[in-house]
Amino acid sequence: MITDLDGQERIIEGTVNMGAYEYNVPLSVTLVKFEVSKEGQTAHLKWSTTDETNSNRFEIERSHNGRTWNKIGMVKAYNESRVLRDYRYADCTPDRGENLYRLRMVDKDGIFAYSHIVIIEFDGNSPDVFIYPNPSEDKISIRDYANVKELIISDLNGRPLYHSKSFSQGNGIVEIKSLAQGVYIIKLKHVNGKVLSHKIVVSE
Repeated sequence: MITDLDGQERIIEGTVNMGAYEYNVPLSVTLVKFEVSKEGQTAHLKWSTTDETNSNRFEIERSHNGRTWNKIGMVKAYNESRVLRDYRYADCTPDRGENLYRLRMVDKDGIFAYSHIVIIEFDGNSPDVFIYPNPSEDKISIRDYANVKELIISDLNGRPLYHSKSFSQGNGIVEIKSLAQGVYIIKLKHVNGKVLSHKIVVSE
């Protein structure tokens, strides 16, 4: 997603429409890594770039549902760089439950692009590694799958996209190659009657 100087999002076959003029705009930042981990009640975000041109800043955004995002911080960029650069940001006040993070990478002309989404959970009532890897691009594994009698994957509007009533008889792996990039809800119904819902991120 790229925005012009007037705040309009315009992408036409890789060419950004700036209004009166059109320019072929190169990607100003090459992001090679973006990940999140936790220590106590703090979320630690780490990312790396290998190429920056006219870059200005990284804005850190957080969401609990993948639709509404809030800016929680900012890290200054190196502006011009052709070597590996590492960045860090600590979110000391994450929300209870699942936290989704993304980077809004902004250059000096106001043009920006979003990173992929990373997700982590702060919830003492359930482990944060029921589903892994998360994000994933092709498949996910369910821990303790033998006790899961039913599994449903839905989009954020609640539309079911995958449903298995005999999940415990498989190998605990769910193929997600057919899902488009984005955020989904996975619901696990256990044999003891407990129902758990988690967000998963399908990446490119």
